[in-house]
Amino acid sequence: MIVWWLSMVALAQGLDPVGPDAAVASTAPVARAPMGADLAGTWRLDKSASEAMDEILLAMGANWFERQILKTSTPNHEIVPSEDMFTVIVRSGPYKRVDEMPLDNVERSVDYAIVGTAHVRGRMEGDAVWTGARLTFRDGTEGMLESTRRRKDADTMLLVMRLTKADGTVLEANRIFRRVR
Repeated sequence: MIVWWLSMVALAQGLDPVGPDAAVASTAPVARAPMGADLAGTWRLDKSASEAMDEILLAMGANWFERQILKTSTPNHEIVPSEDMFTVIVRSGPYKRVDEMPLDNVERSVDYAIVGTAHVRGRMEGDAVWTGARLTFRDGTEGMLESTRRRKDADTMLLVMRLTKADGTVLEANRIFRRVR
């Protein structure tokens, strides 16, 4: 239960890389581009400016208690830029998680407690970092979870979370992060 919950926290904050082959016209690697220093730094979730993730979490199998816990978290995301790697260090209370995603658009298999094996990839899309994964949820259904991060201004980052279920239903939540440093 605890491992599943910690994975849900990471997913709610946009950390599990997400997006299926359907989101990419070609599976061939694309040219590597620098992540860009504009996302580097530490960002804190602004709950009052962000949309709720309840529907996405419910569709992924989170129960009421797990969703309530996630509603109360206010994580910091520390983003460390590199030439071809997107690294996010999430801190929320005693919880810490480090996610690294190569930005080479090559699909990889990654094991997660919440959904088992996910097929993930990451890439630059203009000034944004896109990550995506094909997932199988607790109820056995499949879906695609995508996250796109981009700076809105010097002190604001937008994280768009989009879940596309196998039946075509699309759920989306915009999460706003403010620069801490």
